[in-house]
Amino acid sequence: MVHGIRRLTSVLLLILLLAGCGLGPLPGPTKGVRNLPYRSILGPQGDGYVSTVAWPRGEQIFVGYVRAEVVTLPEVRQLKTDGSEFVTVTLPADSACRRTQYQGFGVLRDGRLGVVKICDLPVGASPSASYGAVAYDTHSGVVEQLFPLEDKLHPSGLSFNRTNDRAVTAQGGSVCGTIAYLTCNGVEPISASVTDGTRQWRLDDYFRRKPGDDCSAIGRADGPDWSPDGRQIAFTAFPEAIGRSGPDRLEVPGNIYLMDAATLSVHELVHDVRDPAGVSWSPDGNWLAFSASDIPGHGGGTWLVSASSGSFQPKQPAPNPPSRMQKGERAAEVRPGLPIRRSSVCP
Repeated sequence: MVHGIRRLTSVLLLILLLAGCGLGPLPGPTKGVRNLPYRSILGPQGDGYVSTVAWPRGEQIFVGYVRAEVVTLPEVRQLKTDGSEFVTVTLPADSACRRTQYQGFGVLRDGRLGVVKICDLPVGASPSASYGAVAYDTHSGVVEQLFPLEDKLHPSGLSFNRTNDRAVTAQGGSVCGTIAYLTCNGVEPISASVTDGTRQWRLDDYFRRKPGDDCSAIGRADGPDWSPDGRQIAFTAFPEAIGRSGPDRLEVPGNIYLMDAATLSVHELVHDVRDPAGVSWSPDGNWLAFSASDIPGHGGGTWLVSASSGSFQPKQPAPNPPSRMQKGERAAEVRPGLPIRRSSVCP
């Protein structure tokens, strides 16, 4: 449940960021300091936890929801910004897959919801699944295939460029994780180098590993987000994972980096962050929001950091999470009932 608590904070972080950047006030009572109000809209759920969050244009927020029962597939759910109408969205099944799952979000520049599609292959197949991405129109219910299925990377989420024909993603939650592009031609590794003192590796080293490699020779990267102007990509990386293997690679502090999308040059913005999560750009491209359990000299919590100077906005106090959707209340279901359309991005 620790992971569930951390991920639930992402809902609050997202509302904090967007409400504080000129999108208008949120209805209902808010808390916070300076011009960064926030409000809890979804409290702890008795039967599961929120894993990912996306807020396309409009009054609907989408979350990935993982039930406590191991045999139950993750769900896509939506709720209004006031916390009401917490409902399940059923996306189309692909007849070519033994089972179709949807996990991991992003928002396209036209306001549609991008969703990672998981195509489970027949029992005994190797690999056991392939991965693609679809776009879901939250108003019409139309689902369009974006990127073709591939088996090199299991995307944890999606962050799109300005033309929606490329997304940056990560092999999330993996001890050997990295970031890469998803394109019409499949996965495209990123040849950028990350340096921290004497430690250095390239983000595409992940794809040159041999079977059984424990990844101890390379660092780990996660959580990329493309800037609104398309010029930079923010991500977290963990140089101290070099020399470690197994779960120990997940226990080291990380740094927040900015990468120039054209030149692939990388520079560090924030150093020595414990459990960084949810790195996201503000709509004006001036700030990055993220959460962390500890930053030396600052403590833990949810933060805004200047993308140009690295200076911090004061942290928010811990929220009180009352919810319009009460613990144990059953969610309704929304069924688009439409097939997956062919991609309008990839030929």
